Amino acid sequence: MIKRLLFVMLMCCTNSNILAQDYKITFLNTNSIRIGNKNLSTGSTFKKTDVIQWQDDMQAMKVFDLKSKKTIAIVAKPFKTESCSSLDEYLSKTNHLSTRGVINPNNLKKEDFKVDPNLLYLIDKIDVDASIYFEPSMTETIEYYDGKTKQKKIANMSSDNKKIIITREMFSSTMQTNKPFNVDIIEYDSKQNWHYCIYRNLKVILVPKKL
Repeated sequence: MIKRLLFVMLMCCTNSNILAQDYKITFLNTNSIRIGNKNLSTGSTFKKTDVIQWQDDMQAMKVFDLKSKKTIAIVAKPFKTESCSSLDEYLSKTNHLSTRGVINPNNLKKEDFKVDPNLLYLIDKIDVDASIYFEPSMTETIEYYDGKTKQKKIANMSSDNKKIIITREMFSSTMQTNKPFNVDIIEYDSKQNWHYCIYRNLKVILVPKKL
């Protein structure tokens, strides 16, 4: 009976500890990261107010929000540019543009951004706002220069056709990490036989998968 009671108490303590946490780390490009004065690794949880100590500008992690059930990608350099100490502070300052994707600059005022909206840190994928005129006859193409030739890759769309999905696999394995390169997103309409540049010279940085 006593053993059973102790087991129930232990499970209650464990569950209350999980509920007290806000995020779970699902990806790291380093072996560990210092958060809340602890060395955490993939699978660890932490509070939104815990202080994050980055080791490198290109250190990156993805976390799962235990409340909203959404995944958030964070890279050290833009985080430190905002002079933030915790994830809660960073998200409050930036409204987390990197998770939300790039919003069509035609619909924006400059003051809406505290960081350059055209500088994209790519870990595995980024969602970018599609044209409001998107039709099934249209194709979104990612175009960039790999140092030798111009590359064109057809992008996938989200299920509601409101987002263009840019994935790491679209870019040549010869592309250097840490250095930004320009990307254009062109919209082609086979039905009307025309094309239009939605985004020009978006700066993409491939974040190293492992540091």
